[in-house]
Amino acid sequence: MYRCIIIVGVLFVLVTLACEARGVPEEEIEEQNLSGHNFYFTDLQRRDLSGKILQEADFSYASLWSADLQNADLRKADLNWTNLRDANLSGANLIGAKLEFASLKGANFEGAKLDEKWAKIIDLLTSGSGHGQDFSNFDLSRVAMSVIEYDLSKAKLRKANLEEAYIPGINLTKADLTSAKLNQAHLRGANLTMANLTHANLQDANLHSANLQEANLTGANLDGVKFTYANLTGVQGIEDYLLESDIEIKCAIMPNGVKRQLEIPISDN
Repeated sequence: MYRCIIIVGVLFVLVTLACEARGVPEEEIEEQNLSGHNFYFTDLQRRDLSGKILQEADFSYASLWSADLQNADLRKADLNWTNLRDANLSGANLIGAKLEFASLKGANFEGAKLDEKWAKIIDLLTSGSGHGQDFSNFDLSRVAMSVIEYDLSKAKLRKANLEEAYIPGINLTKADLTSAKLNQAHLRGANLTMANLTHANLQDANLHSANLQEANLTGANLDGVKFTYANLTGVQGIEDYLLESDIEIKCAIMPNGVKRQLEIPISDN
């Protein structure tokens, strides 16, 4: 259920919102101090909000595509599910701001003040690569990186929190995800070749069409995982789940290299 909410929500922010959000008249944003203002589900594309005081303002589900927020004070603002694509946030203060599932592609955060979590995530989004970096114990939950493939190959993600993360197509080749939280994560088409997922929590994760060749899933929680069309060639630690659990595995390539044509029925036990 949560997987569907995440997928639909991200698409909603990127497409539907721009078409149907409430327009904002110029007089509504002419004041310098707009702290606490309700901009929920509004269309603020290409609007000039530079230097404005927007503390605790609610921009959830709003479109700020290509908006100018340079040097704006956005402390504790709600930017969850907000479209910030190509927005100018250079020099903005975003300490305490909420950015869960926000679309951040192309946004300019140069010189912006951010909480540690989002500073690291935005650095990853900007560079497109976290190859070999250490994200152990880091909070990457509910992040949306859905537009291009990001490189986290050989990254250390031991005990990292990626709950409900929307990261389709991400490259996690040879990544160390030991004991990581990936429950309800959207990993459709992800590359997890030779990844270490021992004791990871993948409950209800979406791994449709993912490549898990030679990955180690020993001791991982795979309850409700969607492995449809995934490549499981050489995967370790999955045998018991293939026999007993409710994972979806239609048309997946099995650990022995044979393609499965039918879903394994849910066990009555």
